[in-house]
Amino acid sequence: MTSKGQVTIPVNVRYQLGIGPDDEVVFSVEDGRGSFRRAVDLTDRGGSLAIAADPDAHPLVRFLCAGDQAFVATITEGSRVVVADAVLLDLTVALVGAGRLTADAVDVLRDVLASRLLRFQHARALRSAVDAAVVGEDPERAYALACA
Repeated sequence: MTSKGQVTIPVNVRYQLGIGPDDEVVFSVEDGRGSFRRAVDLTDRGGSLAIAADPDAHPLVRFLCAGDQAFVATITEGSRVVVADAVLLDLTVALVGAGRLTADAVDVLRDVLASRLLRFQHARALRSAVDAAVVGEDPERAYALACA
């Protein structure tokens, strides 16, 4: 590891994971072990979450929960779409409250955070919130602590 925390991924691992230049990678820590994987493209995540979205929910939430394709046109126009942190934080809390924070749902949330199509104000704090939810901790508290 370099002094900047950068790691070179060996070529055989890149080939096995299908990772190439400009691909998004998701890093996570679970049970004291670090892992990474190639991120699934955000546009392929429509309808991936098993909870219902309110009709007046943020377009990102409607897209992830119901597959509302109108959001895809917005995020593929070329510039990054700014999304309020509260949108993803509230979605995480809703998944926990509905008992739907499965491994697949966590992967979706991490892919959203890894996407270059979206911009969050405190992406690191949101990652902390998702990681906290995975281990049964309060995601809102983790977010607040990470922002402090």
